[in-house]
Amino acid sequence: MAQWITTENIPAEAWRRVLEYANLDFAISAISVLHGSAVNKNLKQNYKKQAEQIRVAILQSKEYFDAVSTSSLFTSPNHLYYGMVSLASAIMLLIGNGDKALDLLRKVPSNRHHGLNFSTNVSNASCYDGLRILDDSYVEVLRKGFFANWYDILPSKHDIYAIVETRKGNITSIRRCSEGYERLLTSDQIVGKKYSLIRLFARLPDVYDNLVRYGYPVSASRSNFEMFFNKSNNTTTYKWRIHGAPNPTALEAILEKFKSDLSSIPYWNCSNYDNQTWCIVEFTFKDPHVKFEWPSMRENINNDQILYESYLDTHEIVDAYMAAYTLSMLSRYYPDYWIRCLESHCMAAKAIEHFVFVMTKKFPVLALKLLTADDFVISTHKPPWHYG
Repeated sequence: MAQWITTENIPAEAWRRVLEYANLDFAISAISVLHGSAVNKNLKQNYKKQAEQIRVAILQSKEYFDAVSTSSLFTSPNHLYYGMVSLASAIMLLIGNGDKALDLLRKVPSNRHHGLNFSTNVSNASCYDGLRILDDSYVEVLRKGFFANWYDILPSKHDIYAIVETRKGNITSIRRCSEGYERLLTSDQIVGKKYSLIRLFARLPDVYDNLVRYGYPVSASRSNFEMFFNKSNNTTTYKWRIHGAPNPTALEAILEKFKSDLSSIPYWNCSNYDNQTWCIVEFTFKDPHVKFEWPSMRENINNDQILYESYLDTHEIVDAYMAAYTLSMLSRYYPDYWIRCLESHCMAAKAIEHFVFVMTKKFPVLALKLLTADDFVISTHKPPWHYG
């Protein structure tokens, strides 16, 4: 069963656990779990060096994140981005092998680069026009540099979790389990990919709904993914309660992503309530080998699951990282356009404000999930099985 941590302050709890890796003994133990026990003196020294580098990366990251809350939007994206870089370094140092040590990487000049390329078509006239500054600013992935080194050690798939209820006679158990996954772009496949800032925002489950309210179409919806095992009759039911699609067209686009190898078409119940923006998708079968697909799914900071019509081929933490880099470049190298945008209170400025606010809280949670390599939830409410 997944670890479910209930707290009134999600980011504070995340940082408390991230900062555990600033303890050398704790970090060395985590390295040993991932890479095997240190069996000789040289390996022990290498583990200690990795732990020391993890420590300084985390301590520096915490200070960057603290600086976000004490500065205005004029400069806070810079603190946020460099805080992300430091946390990404800690992840790379823990998960990667000795080749990812900072002292080794910086010996190669190409590694002393962000590994991303920024470009923009923004102008003095367009920088405060609706969402234009987001639509006209881009990030491209390069083959060499820090981003490539970090991306190379990230998991190749993203697990999808469901609340699973198992019934056998009068006994019922409820737990959170991984019940599927999405394959993500490899290191070679992501090289040369170019993303607009607005596209990255649209892929983030805590940000997309603001874009919808501001007039940018994103086919996504809140959802609850549940599974039911009935051992009495050996049936399995998959159920998605979709609620909150922006319009009927978006709902239909999401529903088209449900595909099955069953001879008959999948069955779902769709209500006409609220202009057909919510429904229930339900599969029930006895054959354990039936294969089917469902839309991409991510979770926001409140643990609401979000279904997307578009396929998400990178980790959420990667999209957030690239978005922060793009904002940082805008604020540093286009300060005239940047501040004009923010002072205008245009829709882009509001979307940027929300992104910085959310990611200051959520990025440490995303980083912690990679550091621990186990599923856990940090939430302000009790787990579903608490009320069972």
